[in-house]
Amino acid sequence: MREREDDRKSPVLDPKDFYMLENLNGVPFCYVADETRWQKVGKPLTDALEKAYKTSGKPENLVILKGKRDRNGALQVDNKKIA
Repeated sequence: MREREDDRKSPVLDPKDFYMLENLNGVPFCYVADETRWQKVGKPLTDALEKAYKTSGKPENLVILKGKRDRNGALQVDNKKIA
């Protein structure tokens, strides 16, 4: 799951659109959120992910990181945090 260029042009990233959240079953997942879009996209999706992982009984399998976009539009975070 990621924010594609097309997604940034129209606000289609809404937690209710991610119907698969209830089926994650606590699998390991790392969500890198766009720091500049945190309030509109990152926080609502993070809230939905955290609820799904808490419900699954595996909240420790979810990692949320905030990243900044580089000049090519790719999200960048400290690789040590991902590891």
